[in-house]
Amino acid sequence: MIGGILTAGRRALWPLAAACAFAFSAAMSFADEALVLCPECGREPPSGAAFCPSCGAAISAAFTRPDDRSVSGQKDPGAEESPASAPQGPIARSAAARDVAEARRRRDAGDLAAAIVLYRNAQALMAADAGDQQLEKASRTIATEAAAVEESFNKSMRVSGRTEALNAAARAVESYFRGEGRIPMGRAWVPADWPTSLTPPAIAAVRLSLPIPCADCAGIGTVHCRTCGGRGAVQCKAQGCKNGWIIGKPAHTLYKTPDATVREKCPACNGTAHVTCRDCAGRGSIQCKKCAGSGYAPLCKGCHGSGLETCRDCARKGVREDCPICRGTGKTLCGKCGGDGRSQR
Repeated sequence: MIGGILTAGRRALWPLAAACAFAFSAAMSFADEALVLCPECGREPPSGAAFCPSCGAAISAAFTRPDDRSVSGQKDPGAEESPASAPQGPIARSAAARDVAEARRRRDAGDLAAAIVLYRNAQALMAADAGDQQLEKASRTIATEAAAVEESFNKSMRVSGRTEALNAAARAVESYFRGEGRIPMGRAWVPADWPTSLTPPAIAAVRLSLPIPCADCAGIGTVHCRTCGGRGAVQCKAQGCKNGWIIGKPAHTLYKTPDATVREKCPACNGTAHVTCRDCAGRGSIQCKKCAGSGYAPLCKGCHGSGLETCRDCARKGVREDCPICRGTGKTLCGKCGGDGRSQR
């Protein structure tokens, strides 16, 4: 009798013990997981987010709760970072986040040209560490926002005025970049220590992300149609058309005077005296022949657009991690284009 009661009691306690074990394991797993917080507003962003949805600040793995190992400064003793492999992800995220926040502010204020310049610079900063998954995800998000802004900008501006507007915006935004302590690297504005801390491939990636525009079309990819002068229409040359009207004698004899004339709208131009230009199909612009519509300067003949060349010192002695020229990458910036990958001529 007593043995049966004890057996039944043990059976009743099994579910409670299993539930306690599950709760303990869940609590331990939560304790091992780092709680990432926004460094600006202190809120917890969604898992895997590169930017805070509340304030737009960059989310770095260093901003975790106090009991996390990354804050206490503990590192894997077997992990050693060389200058060639040191990641620039946190720095790039922080600088790009400020550019994106400023771009959104300019966009909301209606300054679409300045927002485009800032979005492009943010994408250039993220190119410094192409292997960072968070940077790649954030770059896709920024590219989507930038594409929407550029679409609105293109609809609100004529082709002839886009280049002037973007150039003026770049000059206006320069004060913001200098206030951030940035320096120019190609056509991008980067943190002041990047020219000395980045490897040559990383520098080339930043410079290549903002290519040199074509000298003929100023980066638009199209030029004015010479046939119509950019108007998209030419004078109607249909037989008998004069200012959109055809004047002739009446086809019937109801008129009393034999020298009577009639005016009819020209069927070719419908009375407008102009017809669509055939060369540009009414667009007012044609594809730039020099850049074949890409809007970019010709590729550098020295590096064929890569912006890099083989390190001569390492080519003779072999690639060395302590090489002061290539920093262990075996590549240096192209001597002809300086890493831009494009020829300015």
